[in-house]
Amino acid sequence: RKNYFYPDNPKNYQLTQKDYPVVVGGTVEVEMPGPSRNVMGEHRTIRVHHAHLEEDVGKLSHAAGGSLVDYNRAGVPLLEIVTEPDLRSSVEAEAFLKALIALITQAGVADCD
Repeated sequence: RKNYFYPDNPKNYQLTQKDYPVVVGGTVEVEMPGPSRNVMGEHRTIRVHHAHLEEDVGKLSHAAGGSLVDYNRAGVPLLEIVTEPDLRSSVEAEAFLKALIALITQAGVADCD
């Protein structure tokens, strides 16, 4: 249980499994985009530090007239994946996310919609 005070979570705590992660260590193999569609780029290995379950909180939206909170996903379980500091650019981050989505969908864990 993580205690904090913020408008996106009116109960002032978040259930989390951070102290007992479901995954400790691991890697995700990433193929970087190449110079053209027919040429593969550099191969990278992104290290995963850990992954743990926790509950989602509300979504804050800020506008000139004030802030709004959307609680539609509040309380829904999510898997938080924490990597080592291996990602060096937004291109690498995008390639990592695409590889991760492929792994998750192929394993039948989620449809990632």
